[in-house]
Amino acid sequence: RGGAGALKIVAALVLTLLAMELGIILAYLAPPAAGAMTSLSKALDAFTGENGQKPITLPALRVGVDPSVLELAGGLMGSLGGGAPGIGGEAKAAGVAVGKTGFALWCESAACLGDDAAAASRESFCASLDQDLLTAKADDGSPVIPLPSDYCSALEVLATNSCLCDSDLAAVSTDTDQLVKLASVTASLCGLQVDTGCN
Repeated sequence: RGGAGALKIVAALVLTLLAMELGIILAYLAPPAAGAMTSLSKALDAFTGENGQKPITLPALRVGVDPSVLELAGGLMGSLGGGAPGIGGEAKAAGVAVGKTGFALWCESAACLGDDAAAASRESFCASLDQDLLTAKADDGSPVIPLPSDYCSALEVLATNSCLCDSDLAAVSTDTDQLVKLASVTASLCGLQVDTGCN
């Protein structure tokens, strides 16, 4: 019997020590936990503007392409050959239909497009190719991203026929010059596996 009473005393003593230890641990953890909750509350108030504080506004983040790349792409996808200054006037003076762009005029005489243009009339083929290239530009002049499939198809025609190596194409306008210079970048954006380089 004496052993059972001693066991109860030891168990009560152990439980008392555990309760005291738990109390001490809570006493040490309570101030940092309360401080963390107060800091979190202040941070949330700053973002939501509660308690009379002016809310914090984060800057607008643009995820994706660097704006300078978009600007460069916008110039590339501008009105291809639609007109370096003077192209329309030169076309009118030469007696050519005024509605044709510089690109369309180049296309109709480009030797590199002989095979593709043979199936349809050269003039309608070039007008179609010109319109496909123009699909990469929105009505407000901004680039269309991702690049439209029509644009990519036209770029593929030019690249596979080595038209991008034709110095006359680059000379049509600043837009076609950029088309030639940035062909490897735009081909990559289109997912094309074509050689846009010139030998």
